[in-house]
Amino acid sequence: MRIVAGDWRGRRLQSPPGQSTRPTTDRVRESLFNILQHAEWAQSTAAKLTDGTALVLDGFAGSGMLGFEALSRGAERCWFWDKSASAISTVRANIQHLKAEDQAIAQRQDAPKPPPAPRPVDLIFLDPPYEQGFIPLALSALTTQGWVHAESLIVGETKRREPLVLDASWQALDRREIGDTALNFYRWKPEI
Repeated sequence: MRIVAGDWRGRRLQSPPGQSTRPTTDRVRESLFNILQHAEWAQSTAAKLTDGTALVLDGFAGSGMLGFEALSRGAERCWFWDKSASAISTVRANIQHLKAEDQAIAQRQDAPKPPPAPRPVDLIFLDPPYEQGFIPLALSALTTQGWVHAESLIVGETKRREPLVLDASWQALDRREIGDTALNFYRWKPEI
């Protein structure tokens, strides 16, 4: 696995051992960040990545490829969570490999059971095991614990044929299908 673009372009990263982690492919990551850069509804997030102020959460990190891609492209800081000890060990090894200790926080944490947020983040990646309903659970908990603000952009990765159904407090911005993967983009609509 390699980083597609940015300061660490071409750098290879480790994957967790075994078959329990499904890394996001280079093609999907490249498409994802092209969408973030060019979609009208993502301009505030793209601007924060460009100016180095974006705060990111990689909620089901695995190897951390989505979060590392965001850091490579200019994010200020990324929290990497996974409930797997081997996945978090891999993320920590990748942090050391990239010398990103001042930008990255790796925690053994279950995204549907988050701690209180030190501050809300601007971009949240949720790439959990497919077809298990983790994304709605994680979003509800993240919102309750203060990780989400009105401009936070949510990217939920699902199987192409897997519908992602969220309640009315989430605005669907776009859905893109790339091979067998679907990228679902949402923003929170806080009650007024």
